[in-house]
Amino acid sequence: EAVWALDVLEAGNEGRSGLPPPHEDGTPNETLYDQMIRLRQLISLLETFQSGDDILIIFPDGTGPALMSALMAGIPLNRVHEMQYAPGEVRVHQTYES
Repeated sequence: EAVWALDVLEAGNEGRSGLPPPHEDGTPNETLYDQMIRLRQLISLLETFQSGDDILIIFPDGTGPALMSALMAGIPLNRVHEMQYAPGEVRVHQTYES
């Protein structure tokens, strides 16, 4: 499962705790907060350099799109685990209610 037990008890309200176990493939095992910062930096760079262009972002697992959906829909970070994406899944018009 891509989103690793990132609930309020383990990750905290802002996702600063709950470090997942190390990965076997060498990818970083970051907290949800670390991923949020990197995702916000990516979006900022894309807004600056690709303004007006259509952009397709492809994520290696379900955590990135779940986190992006939560940030865009105003869903608290302690509920990101509820937004789990399956491989290849696409969602549109993500809101707190959906």
